[in-house]
Amino acid sequence: MIRLLIVEDESIIRNGLVRHMPWQKLEIGEIQAAANAKEAFRISKTFRPNIILSDIRMPGMNGINLCTRFREKLPDSQIIFISGYSDKEYLMSAIKLGAVSYVE
Repeated sequence: MIRLLIVEDESIIRNGLVRHMPWQKLEIGEIQAAANAKEAFRISKTFRPNIILSDIRMPGMNGINLCTRFREKLPDSQIIFISGYSDKEYLMSAIKLGAVSYVE
């Protein structure tokens, strides 16, 4: 069973992703959501995600720094970034980190 961790600071987007995406059709059986990096790290201690879907710009630790730390702890997890901003610097960082996708 594929486990997904969504990290998004905006509750409307976070809840929309959890509720309105056809996750079961994508064979994702377990979903957890976090509003920030601290919460994501807490969740990941017991919920070892196969996929991390993370916002780039968040208060506190941004998504690049968050997933850099996740890459060390969960090297086999796949990373997908989402962002409402078009920023080539973030895109280049995502590529260097080995993200499988970057969705603007």
